[in-house]
Amino acid sequence: MDTNTMKKSAAAGGSTTNALTKQAQKPLAPSVMVGNMIGKYRAEIAQALPSVITPERFTRIATNAIATNPKMIQAVTESPKSLIGALMTCAQLGIEPNTPLGQGYLLPFYNFDKTLGKKVMQISFQLGYMGVIDLCYRSGEVTMIQAHEVYEKDYFEYELGLDPKLKHIPHRGADRGDMIYVYAMFKTKTGATGFACMSKEEIEEHAKRFSKSYDYKTGKFFGPWETDFVAMAKKTVLLQALKYAPKKSDFARAIVSDNTVKSELAKDMSEVQNEVIEADVVENGGADKEEVDAKPSEEQPKTEEKQGMLV
Repeated sequence: MDTNTMKKSAAAGGSTTNALTKQAQKPLAPSVMVGNMIGKYRAEIAQALPSVITPERFTRIATNAIATNPKMIQAVTESPKSLIGALMTCAQLGIEPNTPLGQGYLLPFYNFDKTLGKKVMQISFQLGYMGVIDLCYRSGEVTMIQAHEVYEKDYFEYELGLDPKLKHIPHRGADRGDMIYVYAMFKTKTGATGFACMSKEEIEEHAKRFSKSYDYKTGKFFGPWETDFVAMAKKTVLLQALKYAPKKSDFARAIVSDNTVKSELAKDMSEVQNEVIEADVVENGGADKEEVDAKPSEEQPKTEEKQGMLV
């Protein structure tokens, strides 16, 4: 073999090696990356899930929710443990995240990581309206639980005190006016009932104060508070009403885990400390971050909601 032939062969070999190197370095598709990440903790997630949700279904739902959102992908890269923590919380509560059922949500946002000493994109868990309903019925203590909007043209009255009353007759026409109140009520297996009522303004103020889904700089909500305000309003009032209802362990764990970020795993994720320190909201679609003070979920609401017990 002459010198020119040897050079050509070496060049061809080098090109092949470079091509293989580039192919090996090609980034994984988001769905594959997320699937691999969840797969590492498949045994733990499977053990935590209730029998009605298979690990395969849960993995598929979680992968679809995360792989289609650029900010979620960023969170998986920068803080993979926050993803697993949020998924383990969902699994233990039997909640399917980011589905039309509205049971719960995985939300991306910037948070200060104490270990890294800087802000990174992380994933938090937020309980949904239907998640509250489902957990209440699963407890076996509640036989009826509902929440309804009240509009300007509806007939609505309630009384508090030793003999509380609640009456709502919706307007029969198509135009019921603007929403002005939301109320929630429950009935236990012992026959005791209770309710709570909040005005739309009180609900908005509550959300601004206690939810990370509000941007103080733009004055706008994002996430489920933006896309499904009525459902989130119902959840807020339901939680006020249920302060008076008997609670089983699953429901108590759900309340403690609402609006949290956790990067450690435990048999009971409600016992893992919430790591929200200083958060920046992230709008859907990957808009620029805007800073807002985040409030730990353990802080108790101080709203002026109206509540009553009917026994």
